[in-house]
Amino acid sequence: LDITALNFTNLKGKFHYEGGKLDAKDVTASIFGGSVEASGHFDLDGKSYQADLKGQRLKGGVAAHDLFLRCSVTLDLHMGEDKKLGTKEIYGTFYSGPGRYHILPFKKISGSFEQDGKTLLFKDVVISMAMGDVTTDAFSIVNGKVHLGPIYLEKEGTRSKFL
Repeated sequence: LDITALNFTNLKGKFHYEGGKLDAKDVTASIFGGSVEASGHFDLDGKSYQADLKGQRLKGGVAAHDLFLRCSVTLDLHMGEDKKLGTKEIYGTFYSGPGRYHILPFKKISGSFEQDGKTLLFKDVVISMAMGDVTTDAFSIVNGKVHLGPIYLEKEGTRSKFL
């Protein structure tokens, strides 16, 4: 099953189809080296859908298309689209376990995200490291290119601009 560039395998669940509408409940699947639980409603004639997914043990590097990122990620994701109205919504939250980016180790990464067109905006991002927490409220990916706002280092109750 392919939805919005997501390729699910080992798809199992309870499905009901009637009158151009497909309801999916108690769905499990594999993606990005981990697993998801999901539910959703698909209006095939109306060309719209709403889906909620909870991902566990997702490989961060595979999901981010960056093999230098090595960690396991838990994700809550909401996706919806109505092609007749021209609306689309994608948003959620994530957190990781310990990992590394290139040679830089971290304890965890957490934050929230939303997609607006070709812009993926991250909010309240916290990267917990041995030296403290690196935070930013302005991190986005626009047309595949990373854009960073101010980055801060928080350690022992003090916040300093890092970049």
